[in-house]
Amino acid sequence: MLAAVLSAAAWIAFIGPLDRILVAFSRERIEHALAAYVQPWKLSVSYHSASPSFALGLSMRDLRISTPGGSSLYLRRVRLGLDIVRSLVSGQLVWTDGVLLEGVQARLNLDGDRELLTTILRALQEPGTDSAPSLGKLGAVLRGASLELVSDSLPALSIDIRRASMDAGDDKSIAFSVAGTLRANDPDWRFGFGSALVPLSVLGKLDADGTLALSGTLMADTALGSLSEVRMSASLSDSLGQLSLDAGKTLESLRLSYDRDSGLARMEGSFKDFVPLGLFIPKGKLAFLRPYFRYPVNGSVNISSDVSLAGTAGSVSLRGRLPPEFLGTEAGFSIDASGSPNGMDIRNASIDSGQLFARYRGRFRLAGLGANGILEGRWRGPNGLFAE
Repeated sequence: MLAAVLSAAAWIAFIGPLDRILVAFSRERIEHALAAYVQPWKLSVSYHSASPSFALGLSMRDLRISTPGGSSLYLRRVRLGLDIVRSLVSGQLVWTDGVLLEGVQARLNLDGDRELLTTILRALQEPGTDSAPSLGKLGAVLRGASLELVSDSLPALSIDIRRASMDAGDDKSIAFSVAGTLRANDPDWRFGFGSALVPLSVLGKLDADGTLALSGTLMADTALGSLSEVRMSASLSDSLGQLSLDAGKTLESLRLSYDRDSGLARMEGSFKDFVPLGLFIPKGKLAFLRPYFRYPVNGSVNISSDVSLAGTAGSVSLRGRLPPEFLGTEAGFSIDASGSPNGMDIRNASIDSGQLFARYRGRFRLAGLGANGILEGRWRGPNGLFAE
C-alpha cells in the first residue's frame, strides 16, 4: 500500500512540472497545427484563452469563428481531446476522446458558405489535402446550443439544442444525434405554414455519398395546426427527399417525398379507422376542417404535384363520414377516383345520410366544371314523401 502511494506521489511530482513545461512549449505549436484548417478555409478565429495540457488535451474559452460567407460561431468553452505529444510531433491533430462543446451560438449561411460547408463535411470523411485537411476520426459532444440557419430557399429557421453528438466512422460516414426544438418563421407565407415550433429527438447518419438518413420522434405546433407526437424516418440525397410518419396502427402509412430533378412532391397514405383529429388539430386558416377531422377514415391516397393545379394528379379511395356542417345531418361518403383537374375518372362518388342519397359515376373536369357521366339520387321527406 505504501509503495503504491509513494509511486503515485512520484508520478504527480513528475507530471506537474512536465505539464507546465508542455503548456509553455506547445501553445505556439498547437496554433500552428490549427492554422492548417483555418487558412485553407479562410476562417477568422479569435479566443480568450487556450490551455494545452499533457493530461487533458487542449481547452479553449470564448472561441469565436467567422467565415467569408457570413456564418459565425461562438463557443463559451471547447475541450479538444488531443494527444498533445503526438500532435506536436506530427504537426497534425491526433484525437483521443473527441471534442466537448459548451455554450454554443451559431449562425450558418447555407447560401454564402455552401462550398465551405461541403469542404468541412469532406474533411470529416476523407483523407486530408492541402485545400481540405482531414479532421481525422473525430467525435464530438455538444451541450447547450442555439443554431440559426439562413438561406433564401428556406423560411427563417433556428434550433435550440439541449444535447447533440457526432462520430466519424471508418466507412467515411458521420453518425449523429440531436435533441432540441426547431423554430420556423414564415411571415410572408412563402412556404404556406406561417410559423412552427417542433420539439424533436433525432438520430442520423450522413454517408460518404452525401445521403442523409434520419429517424426519431417529433411533434409540431404551427399557425395552421398542431401535430401530435409521431415517430418519423427521413432520407435526403442529391435529388430526392422522403419523410415517413408512424402514428400508430390506424395510420398504416404516410409518406411525403420531393424529387428535385422532376420538381414533383408526392403524398402516399393508407388508413384504417384513422381519426385525423388524433394526429393533427387544424387551426387558423384550416380551422374549418376540424369538424371533418372528428370522424374515422378508411382507404388510401396517392397524390403528386408540382405545386400548381395543372401539375397535380393522383388517385383517391376513401370511405368515412361527414359532419352535420356539410348537409345539416351526418352522412356517410365514399369516393374512388383518379386523374387530374383536367380530367378525373370517377368510378364512384356517393353520399348517404339516410334521407338523401346521391351517387355519380363518370368523368369530371375541375377546369371549367365539366362533367360527363351518370348521376343517381334519392330523397325521403316527411310524411312518406319520396323522390328518385
